[in-house]
Amino acid sequence: MSCAPGEAASVSEQLHQYYDDYWTPDTHPDQPAPRRVAILLQQHLFPGAECLDVGCGDGRSAPLSGTDTAAPSITGALTVTIHAASAASLSLATPASATANQPFDLGVTLLDAFGNVADGYTGTVQFSSSDPLAQLPADYQFTGADAGSHTFTVTLVTPTPGSAGQTITATDPADASLSATSPPIVVNAA
Repeated sequence: MSCAPGEAASVSEQLHQYYDDYWTPDTHPDQPAPRRVAILLQQHLFPGAECLDVGCGDGRSAPLSGTDTAAPSITGALTVTIHAASAASLSLATPASATANQPFDLGVTLLDAFGNVADGYTGTVQFSSSDPLAQLPADYQFTGADAGSHTFTVTLVTPTPGSAGQTITATDPADASLSATSPPIVVNAA
């Protein structure tokens, strides 16, 4: 079984209908998403079945199995695969401080509206900084191999006084909603 976040799976019309009828963000909010799917399947598709726990180790697939409690020889299993939706936001990972003229890593990750890494993102990202002398990466087009996340090298040059800091911004020029600015990075003199 395979579906994008927020979509009903197309394994069968019955599963599709129950997913539409019963899946909401409020359904069993105390359980992680894969477990909520198992609970819904148990309650609405397999009443009387005992659904085993669902794990989603890598966040992308979850095995699901069930056993009929009245006839234990009747079992079933499937794997629910979660595919990320289109990129809806961009996230930056930066250090809180850096030393002037010393390179550091800048992580850029694209996320879908559900917080999954948008591993199908292949757009371009441009960089800018409040530091006019910053050494920034050239425009970069993500590839399928990036799987929605890439690490770049950045060098800030201009020291900041006290607790003030420099910022870095990454933006997809084709989609202004995919933009993020780092928190201030304190730049210490070398």
